[in-house]
Amino acid sequence: GHPRVARAVLERAMREVEGAGEKPEVLYRYAETWFAEGLYEQAGLRYQNVVDKAGDSSWAAWAMVRQGECFLHLGNVDGARFFWEDVIRQYPDSEASKLAESLLKG
Repeated sequence: GHPRVARAVLERAMREVEGAGEKPEVLYRYAETWFAEGLYEQAGLRYQNVVDKAGDSSWAAWAMVRQGECFLHLGNVDGARFFWEDVIRQYPDSEASKLAESLLKG
């Protein structure tokens, strides 16, 4: 319920705890703080960081779902669909893929 506080804690951990800034879950949770505040452009960039650093993890699949949601909130339906279709293609058996399918159905 306090995304700015959560972000400050995560930023400190990423600075002070060795390797924390590379952990997919930490990066994802950091992006979530931006999303929770409705700062969708910034959130989308941070979710991309998860995909770039951990493309083979389930966190990347969830990050791509959220990127689609960011695009949707920014009024770009085609951009949202692109991310959700990519989740389905790249992570077909994942829970994130199931959510992406339901989001595509709208």
